Amino acid sequence: MRAPAGSALKTKPRQMQASSTHISSRLPGLHSKADFFSDVRSKRYRSRALLGPPIDEAFTALDKAVWEVQSKAMMLSDMVKRGGAAFELHTDVVQQYESTIWQHMPGDDPVEPIVKRAIEVAEASCRPILERKQ
Repeated sequence: MRAPAGSALKTKPRQMQASSTHISSRLPGLHSKADFFSDVRSKRYRSRALLGPPIDEAFTALDKAVWEVQSKAMMLSDMVKRGGAAFELHTDVVQQYESTIWQHMPGDDPVEPIVKRAIEVAEASCRPILERKQ
C-alpha cells in the first residue's frame, strides 16, 4: 500500500476545513485506501472463528503498520502547516518519518518487520487447512 520512494503522489493539495479531523480527510492519498482497510478489518472476526484466536495477532500487526504510516504522514503534514521550518531544523526526524511512509528510503523501515510478522502469523494459521489432505 505504500508507494516506493521517488514516486510522486498525484493528489492536489487542499485546504483543511475546521471540521476535517478524520485521517482520511486530512490525508487525501489515504482516503482512496479507506475502503480496502475497512474490508480487511471486517475479516478479523470471521477469520478468528475459522482459524482460531492466533490470527488476531496478524490483524493487530496490520493495524499497527497502518497507524505507523498514518501517524507519520499526519506529523509531516502538520510540520508543513506550521511553516516547514522543521524540515530544515530537524532533518533527522523528517528522514525518519519519510522512511516510514515511503518504501526503500534510507534509514530503518519500521513497517516492514510488522507486515512480515503479520504474514508469518497468517501463513502459520492457514497452513494446516491448506495442507490438509482431501
